[in-house]
Amino acid sequence: MSDHAAPPAALEFASVARGAVPGLRRGTTYRGRGLEPGRHRGLPSTTLTAIVSLDGPVSTVRDESAPWAPRDARADLVLAGMHTTPVLLEQPSTQEGIQLQIEPLAARALFGTRAADLVRAFDATDVLGRAGQDLREQVGSTTECPGASTSSPGRSARGAPTTGPPQGASVRRSPRRGGSW
Repeated sequence: MSDHAAPPAALEFASVARGAVPGLRRGTTYRGRGLEPGRHRGLPSTTLTAIVSLDGPVSTVRDESAPWAPRDARADLVLAGMHTTPVLLEQPSTQEGIQLQIEPLAARALFGTRAADLVRAFDATDVLGRAGQDLREQVGSTTECPGASTSSPGRSARGAPTTGPPQGASVRRSPRRGGSW
């Protein structure tokens, strides 16, 4: 009988180019494998948060300390408004996607609504309708995360060989091992 240790947890991040989306304050592609399942506190934010999950839905957990927060919500495409208290999220053992922090003044141009109307939002398809579903499908069907690659050098997010990030992309890699974010 041999003792085979599980591979160490790995988190990979890459920055999305600032000009990739109008009003983008910060964007990150991410991939996590072998993570310890648990809970993650999404910190209070002065931006709108958009997440395109490529590896299953993002799930909130009932949090009595934040009565305004979405309760037991699940979505592959998340659009969340600014908030002053943390949001409790499930952290699965694997996760992959794109997270964008967007300036509130860009809400009307990007999402067709004011930032104030997004305070209790979670599932972006509730706000964006079919356009949100199309966006999620389009990003999910690409072989490379737009604006950056979250994978190891020489491989795309879906495992296909690459020669580097998409042309014109501004990428800064910061792989981390273990821990959580």
